[in-house]
Amino acid sequence: MASYKTFFKIGSWAMLATGVIHALSFLNNPEPQNDSERQLFDLLKNYRFDLGGTMRSMEELINFFSLNLSLFCLFAGITNLIIAKHLDNEALAKKVVTFNAIFWTLYLVPLYLLTFLPPQVCFTVAWVGYVAAFFLFQRRN
Repeated sequence: MASYKTFFKIGSWAMLATGVIHALSFLNNPEPQNDSERQLFDLLKNYRFDLGGTMRSMEELINFFSLNLSLFCLFAGITNLIIAKHLDNEALAKKVVTFNAIFWTLYLVPLYLLTFLPPQVCFTVAWVGYVAAFFLFQRRN
């Protein structure tokens, strides 16, 4: 049977893959399919909000949060892969494995309520790795 370290690394690599896949969405430029979508796209791009003295469109805000998600996934995946090299330290392993299992479990709740299938699948794959690592870590002690 695979060790908790293997599953922790699987979760971390899945997080990296999620970041890359999400970043690829910036290569796609969706075209409106009807008049309602054209109006919506126009408003997203051209209607500006005064946000503390800075005028921003909803499209700019969405792009920022989208880029932020890609960077967050890359950061989490890289950080966990760096830490994975030090999981022989029992105290560190317990904290890191437990934190990731709890954090990504909590993260999945709004993700499932507010998003759609592709990110749900990607984050669930990572979550399975982290939760499996948690249970395998607990079982070995």
